Amino acid sequence: MPSVPGGSLEAIASVPTGQAWAVGSVQAKPIHPLIMYFDGTRWSEPPIPTASVASRLDAVTAVSAADVWAVGHQGVTRSTTLIEHWDGTRWSVVQSPDRANSPNQYLNGVSATSAGDAWAVGAYWSPAHHYATLVQHWDGKSWKVVASPTITALPATATRAVASGSVVSGTPVAASLYSVEPFDNGLSSVSAISADDAWAAGDYYAAGAYRPLVEHWNGTAWQVSMPPGTGSIHSIDATESGTVWALRERSFGGARIWRSSNGHWSVVPSPNVSPSQLLGAAIRSANDILAVGNRSIPLHPLLEHWDGKRWTEVDSSSLHLREGALLSATAPSGASPFFAAGVRGAGAAQTPLIVRGC
Repeated sequence: MPSVPGGSLEAIASVPTGQAWAVGSVQAKPIHPLIMYFDGTRWSEPPIPTASVASRLDAVTAVSAADVWAVGHQGVTRSTTLIEHWDGTRWSVVQSPDRANSPNQYLNGVSATSAGDAWAVGAYWSPAHHYATLVQHWDGKSWKVVASPTITALPATATRAVASGSVVSGTPVAASLYSVEPFDNGLSSVSAISADDAWAAGDYYAAGAYRPLVEHWNGTAWQVSMPPGTGSIHSIDATESGTVWALRERSFGGARIWRSSNGHWSVVPSPNVSPSQLLGAAIRSANDILAVGNRSIPLHPLLEHWDGKRWTEVDSSSLHLREGALLSATAPSGASPFFAAGVRGAGAAQTPLIVRGC
C-alpha cells in the first residue's frame, strides 16, 4: 500500500464485491483528509477534493462500489462538519446542514443502508454552553439535521440519567427532580440496519466521569437506551437479529464489551488486557466478530475475536510493529478475511496501517 508520512486511518468500510475504502488524515500544515481505496487486488490513494482549511475524515460507510460516504470536520478556531461522497468515479464534497450559531461541530460516525438512507452522528457546541448530540440524515436528496436526545441531568445515585425531551428506559422522568447542569454529550459511532432501526453511541460527562450514551432510532424518533456504569463507547454495531454490540472504555482499566438483546445491556466476558482500548469491530456473522484497538503501554495493536461462545485475544506478533494501533475493522464478505485500519508509529513518523487476516 502507498506510504503516506504523517498519515493515519480512522475508519474502514467494504462491500461484498471486494472493494474497500479507508479514511483518515495526514498530519501536515494544514492537516488534511486521507482516503485509500482497495480495488480487490491492491491499495491506492485516489484523488480527493483539495481542502482549503485544516480538515479530517473520521468515518466511512459503503452501500455499493459506487455509493460511499465519508464524514469528519474542517476548520481550526471554528469547526464545521465535512461530508464527502464517492459515486464510483470521483469524490466530491456534499453540503452539510450545520447547526446555526454553533462555533464547533463534528461528525464522528456514519452508516448507510441504501442510496436513500444514511445517518451521520457527532456533536456540536450548543447555546446552553455545552456539547450536545448532533445527528444528520440523508434521504437520497439532501442531508438534514434530526432531533436527538442530549443528557442534561443525573440523579444523586448516578445510575440513571435524564434526557432533554426524551424517555429513559421507557419511563418518563421529571427533570425537576434532579439538579440540572451543563453536560457535554457526543456521539462517536452509528450503525443502521433499516429505515426504522439504527443505533448511535458515545458518551456524556457528568459528576466527574464519562458515562456511556446509547440512542436508538425507531423510524420516528431517537430515544435513549442507557447502559449502566461509566466510560465512553467508541463503537456500536447492530445486527438484523436484534443483537447490538458496544465497545466501551472504562474510566479506569481496560476495554469492556457490552451486548444488548431486547434492550437489556450486559457485559460479555473478554480477555483482561489492561490498560487497553477497543475502538472498532466488524461482524461477519453471529459467530464471527473481530474487535480491534490497542494496548496502551506500550502502544500496540490489540485484536479480539468472538466465535459465538467467547471472546479470545488474537496473536498480533506477526504484524512486527514496535508501535501502532488499529482503529477500525471491516469484513468485505462472508468468505473474505477481515481488514483492519489504523496507524503505525506515532507523531511525525507515523504512517497509515492496514492489516488483513483472520
